[in-house]
Amino acid sequence: MENLLSDKTVALILDNDKEIAYKEVDILTKGVIIGVCDEGALTLKINRQQFNCFRGECIVVPPYHILTYVDCTRDIKFRILYMPEDVVSRIPNVSSEIRLQELPSEPVARLSNDTLMEIRHTHNRIARMCGRQTNDLNEHLKTLYGYTIILEALSEFPSAISITEVDRKQMLVRDFIRNLLIHFKEHRTVEFYAEKAFVTPKYLSHLVKLTTGSTIQEWISRAILQEAKRMLRNTDMTVAQVAMELDFSTSASFVRFFKAKTGTTPDKWRKK
Repeated sequence: MENLLSDKTVALILDNDKEIAYKEVDILTKGVIIGVCDEGALTLKINRQQFNCFRGECIVVPPYHILTYVDCTRDIKFRILYMPEDVVSRIPNVSSEIRLQELPSEPVARLSNDTLMEIRHTHNRIARMCGRQTNDLNEHLKTLYGYTIILEALSEFPSAISITEVDRKQMLVRDFIRNLLIHFKEHRTVEFYAEKAFVTPKYLSHLVKLTTGSTIQEWISRAILQEAKRMLRNTDMTVAQVAMELDFSTSASFVRFFKAKTGTTPDKWRKK
């Protein structure tokens, strides 16, 4: 699932055998996720609200939300397209709506057979490209094919991107997640994020804990760990370089942090 933290367009297929280890693990989304259920059924939480996606259905997750994989049936086959926000922002017509960063009023919709066939075909093309050596043309083609999948999927939603009304509290939590993903490498205090939100640290702490079930410091740690895993999995950076990139004072302090959160060292985790 570290592929969903990439800075490039990614297509993958989730099945029970591969992904069961990620049950109830929160992912802070940085881009648009389109999920299509080919077989079985999948249960996800988006910002702690639970949704079921059955065979022939599609789910849309915009950027800067908390995505949690809850459970799936044994026969699950679930296609995922992930596109980073900066890539989506260059797509005309779609980008202005997706970048509102709100959930569709109903994020799950049933797809027609024709749309399913088109999405499967295009998804397979992107997946094959993900296995090739990266170059500008390859990335451009993946973006174009990803654009096609987004348009195909959204065309099946009753109101396309019909945005839910959110109150100020929900907006504050959403903006906290967004600011966290932008600034967590340099800023790890409640005071910083409260100042960005124009509220007191006490109020923001209470609101985030009440809404998400976790403290701000816990979310900061999750963002650091998520980025550490992404770099360990998707780059050739050494542990020392990862520690420096994440603003740890020493490699040893980063290793202690990583082991406390995962039960293993960065090197051992990378070799899994």
